[in-house]
Amino acid sequence: MLESSPAGMVFGKRGQAPGETFIAQVAMFEMAATTAAEELEAWVKTAVEKDTDPGRFDVQQMSLKYSSERSYPCVRYQSVATDKAPRRPYPPLLLESEGLYCRHPLRQDAGFSAVYSHRGRNRHPGLRSEAEAFIQGVQVPPQ
Repeated sequence: MLESSPAGMVFGKRGQAPGETFIAQVAMFEMAATTAAEELEAWVKTAVEKDTDPGRFDVQQMSLKYSSERSYPCVRYQSVATDKAPRRPYPPLLLESEGLYCRHPLRQDAGFSAVYSHRGRNRHPGLRSEAEAFIQGVQVPPQ
């Protein structure tokens, strides 16, 4: 565990290659009211862009898609970016992220995200399955 607060938890581990890391994060946040799938996608896109420092990250691809996989509104998120300033002494590294951003099912003014990422010189072939296992493990209790 790297961090824990009322706003969420962050877990991390080092990979086998120099500078390689894996991060699993669950975050809670205030969320604006949305009524349509397109509005929720736009809200998540704005939030993600706001949290992405363009001076450090060069986003190569990003996708957002409304998801009805849960009983409450969610958006699937995927991105690949170059981290131009990882901790020294590493050269720029590739940052791949997969996540699920959802409106909290009980608190309409709140949302949460479950995001799994890999940072390294090359893409991680197991990212999608590892991310999916983590994301599906994040559940909101009914009460």
